[in-house]
Amino acid sequence: GNLEQKKRILVIGGSGRVGGSAVRAICENSNMNKICEVTVGGRNINRWRNSLSESEVLKNHIKFRAIDIGNELDLKRILPDFDMIIHTAGPFQGLNRSTVLEYALKEGKLYLDVCDDINLSRIVRMGPNNFYQSLARTYNGTAVISTGIWPGCSSLLAQKMINTMLSNGNEIDSVRFSFFTAGSGGAGPTILSATFLILGEDVLTYKHGVPVYKKSATDSFSVDFGPQIGIREVARLNLIECESCFQHLLACGNEKVTVETYFGTSPRFWNTLFVWMANIIPQNILKDRYLMDILGKVSLPMVRLVDSFVGSSNAIRVDVTASNGERKTGLLSHADMEKSVGDAIAAFANQLLFQEESKAIPPGVYFPEEVPSVSFRDNILKEIATDAIVFSSDWK
Repeated sequence: GNLEQKKRILVIGGSGRVGGSAVRAICENSNMNKICEVTVGGRNINRWRNSLSESEVLKNHIKFRAIDIGNELDLKRILPDFDMIIHTAGPFQGLNRSTVLEYALKEGKLYLDVCDDINLSRIVRMGPNNFYQSLARTYNGTAVISTGIWPGCSSLLAQKMINTMLSNGNEIDSVRFSFFTAGSGGAGPTILSATFLILGEDVLTYKHGVPVYKKSATDSFSVDFGPQIGIREVARLNLIECESCFQHLLACGNEKVTVETYFGTSPRFWNTLFVWMANIIPQNILKDRYLMDILGKVSLPMVRLVDSFVGSSNAIRVDVTASNGERKTGLLSHADMEKSVGDAIAAFANQLLFQEESKAIPPGVYFPEEVPSVSFRDNILKEIATDAIVFSSDWK
């Protein structure tokens, strides 16, 4: 169709690794390329030009809009021009409001982000008179937070397994998430500083329905991530899937459940370094956004060097145990972390546009597993499975 009818998508943080990967994936998705027009929103046009020349994206006529998400006038002025806002400009740690979400909802837009912060997720979706939820209802906005490969597809994989077990008449006893990334998975400085910030947090777990906090990088054990990745060591890390999965189980009437999250990387040296940082560096320093931003930039060359040796594969393993002892294991693995993150965000965007046309999702702010549409979940998992090493919701 002609340009007037195309859906206009603004990818905020499109010069970064995650945002850039999402832009690339949206342009490469033949369906979206037909129906969408992508604009990158960022602070620095030169940074964007540099990131663009690395790829073939120019032929897709991507525009750039200068936007500073810290400036509410920018948000007020720019967001109305778009149909969907994809917010990838982290880190999301240590924030007590999400201004991009707020202004997107006030304009009645579709919204996706890659929020990986538990506290912020509670601020934007929980509570009886939640400010963001009421904005969504008042102005007809629909937001799905914490999308991507993980969080995002990890949550949907767990949801699929849980719902299968529940439909077989089982109660859920426990859910354990294990994540693996070779090196940094091609992370940019933002993801690194977010990882450092997360290391400074105690790890939320739910034990029989009660929140219990554990120390970061403890209780390590070995877990099998399947072909091409094999057995790897993981340790506790404070990841948002614990919260989103527990909320989903709660909504299904399973309030006594245990949920835990673990993470590992290679080479083992990185794991050792993480454990060392978590134990030696005081928490208030690890929680300092400014210092961790600097640390992310300083450690980048070292991280790149290690990445060149270990590649950037990633895997998600979900173990669900029913109260009768029945166990199911789900696995989703990819050879290229950075590509799979972009593909996953594009799949979420594609499905959100599609669902909007069929009016399948009422206005609101949702975790991926709260979206009341089975086809939303299954189509996203189907899209992300095409490139996977393994995708199974019932693996061995």
